[in-house]
Amino acid sequence: MLCLFAGDRLGADRKTSLLTSELSLLEIKVAPPAKKSVEVVGEYELFLDRFPNLSLLPIDRLLLHRAARLRARHRLITPDAIILASGLIHGATLAVSNDQGWKKVCGFEVVCLDELG
Repeated sequence: MLCLFAGDRLGADRKTSLLTSELSLLEIKVAPPAKKSVEVVGEYELFLDRFPNLSLLPIDRLLLHRAARLRARHRLITPDAIILASGLIHGATLAVSNDQGWKKVCGFEVVCLDELG
């Protein structure tokens, strides 16, 4: 799962910044090997490295404190708390996800991919 945050509506203008936690790198490396699709891992990593206007945000102590508060308050799993805290700390206004549960976290709009189709 790759979770993107945007400074404005996703794709609304070419100045949109996309942000995700460095945790996304770990997450994309788990599913493909488990499904015997090791070659896909390299493609995903290349995507994270080269996608225009996409920044991978570092995980630091401040972020972990914020993630812990989100996790406790909203009963999030740790990866989701870290990804959402990254967006909140860095001023994201929109989150794109497959998880409807993200909508309970205040601070930005959440669009679920199944709502776009």
